[in-house]
Amino acid sequence: MSRVLTSVMEKFDASLTMMLDKFEARLEKINTDVLSANCRIEKLESVMKPCDQPTSYQYATAAAATAAGSLIVANGQAASPSVNQVPKTSVTTRVGKRQNVNSVKAIKPPLSCFVSRLDPETTAEDLQKYLDGVGIKDAECWKIKPKDGRTFKTAAFKVSCREEFRDLFHDEENWPEGAELRDWVYRRHVSTA
Repeated sequence: MSRVLTSVMEKFDASLTMMLDKFEARLEKINTDVLSANCRIEKLESVMKPCDQPTSYQYATAAAATAAGSLIVANGQAASPSVNQVPKTSVTTRVGKRQNVNSVKAIKPPLSCFVSRLDPETTAEDLQKYLDGVGIKDAECWKIKPKDGRTFKTAAFKVSCREEFRDLFHDEENWPEGAELRDWVYRRHVSTA
């Protein structure tokens, strides 16, 4: 009887040891996955901090896309793949201040905004007529088209107008209730080569 009991206890110990080994392997994989996820989150948070220069936005979004990509975890350290890396320095935009230049003159960028959360049936012509009705004359509207076969539940537009209509353009009372507006961000295309 004691031999049978000893045999059963040995089998039990072997099964228990095997189960503990499997549990430890799973726990190690979970820890590796959590480390990888935390590295991605930290990287995204570091590149998504508000930038003081509008043109830095393009680098932040490109870096975020890279950070959201796969990370390689080796020896407990996370590292980005070397393909499509984004420069670590942000682009600084400088604006000239010299006056009385006769041969070369700069022009101001157009007054533009991104308007969203409009009815999906809204057309550029509808929006132009609406803006004309509130006093913003000759506004130009371009409907934003979804890419990659996606569909939007609302319509979005790029809207530009002349500088003389700045106050009307930025007055929330002149836009439909619930419409969202923000400044149009002009991005430079970043070369990945």
